[in-house]
Amino acid sequence: MRRTGIIMCLLCATAGAVAGAQEPKEPKALKDARGQIQSAKVVDKGGMYYEGNTGPFDLLQPVFLKHGSAEYFKAMLKDKHVMVRIMGMRCLAKAEGRKCAPLLRQRLTGRTFITTIDGCIVDHTTEGGYARRLLRRLAKSPADEVALDLEILARDACGWAHEHAREALAKDLAVKRLPLDLARLRARFPKIPPMDLVKAIGRIPPKPEIKAFCLSCLRDAKLPRPVRLAAASALTRYGDDDVLKAIRSAEKALNGDAKSRPAAGIIKHFEERRAYQRLRETLTDDKKKPADPQEFRALLLRFLRCDHPVIVSDMMETRQLYMYGLDAEPVMAHALALVGACKRFAEVDPPWNTDADAPYVMDTFMQLSKAAMKGEPDKVPKDMAMLVKAFDAYWKTKHAEKD
Repeated sequence: MRRTGIIMCLLCATAGAVAGAQEPKEPKALKDARGQIQSAKVVDKGGMYYEGNTGPFDLLQPVFLKHGSAEYFKAMLKDKHVMVRIMGMRCLAKAEGRKCAPLLRQRLTGRTFITTIDGCIVDHTTEGGYARRLLRRLAKSPADEVALDLEILARDACGWAHEHAREALAKDLAVKRLPLDLARLRARFPKIPPMDLVKAIGRIPPKPEIKAFCLSCLRDAKLPRPVRLAAASALTRYGDDDVLKAIRSAEKALNGDAKSRPAAGIIKHFEERRAYQRLRETLTDDKKKPADPQEFRALLLRFLRCDHPVIVSDMMETRQLYMYGLDAEPVMAHALALVGACKRFAEVDPPWNTDADAPYVMDTFMQLSKAAMKGEPDKVPKDMAMLVKAFDAYWKTKHAEKD
């Protein structure tokens, strides 16, 4: 009994101490600065926008650095306001340098759009896009920058940044910074899995040397099946007969024991993509397209109903075919096909699939359009408003749980 009483006294004393303890107060300077950041509209730097003066976002950063700590900046990354999270990333990069890279990498999939102003340059990016900028600044060498863009291009949920990563890697390829040999790539970037290396390189804009690299990986029987599947998936971007022949030759090895028979799906996607490209050529070539308006319309509707994910990257070019003088039917056909393309790949989503970024790339287009609709809704074309509405409904019901 006596021992129990002592324990109870100790517990009560401990509870009292905990109850009496208070969270450390946030310094007033930080609290005020945080409040101002929450309402900021742009991430700014001195320039024409502020008549050559430093903008408010830049003015507040020294306040955070003076009164805050690394732990405080890490807590800012979890704030519900995107501008607070952006300031947290900036301050953490200043305070910890490359040590904070793993935390910044966690922000690469951030989808919230922001506007940045640097001098006279205005840019629209995402929270993840800003994390990429900071990570590139922290990189020790050009090889680290290449590794970062390979990682981004291999991750489907970083679809917002794939265009920037593709452009950067295409330049790296031109200056021999990116060897197109899997053994050398694995030696240079040991932290990136082989499948991700092939998937990332396969997403770079089509080039003969990339096609040759993917064919080499596809034909290498010593490579794991997912690596060869990534190569086969990337090769669907090339509508050549030798590619189709190579995929069919490797079909048994690609399928393995999988009941889903992935090789058959890859061949189907190859044939769909080639048919889509041929339809596009017919519609855009004055010598090939039908002279009769009704025939042209029927062919256009058939084209717009293609739901291969290539239509996501071609969306803006495709709009040029119907946005002038046509009724709502082509618009809705295109909208439904875009949603269909996203659904096809988001719901299956094997890790080797180079088209599985379609929903995220599409989301980037839609986020930009919604930003324009808020700013100047009268200037947003009706077809884009319809596309935004259709995609929003899809994202909320089918894909939000994967974000």
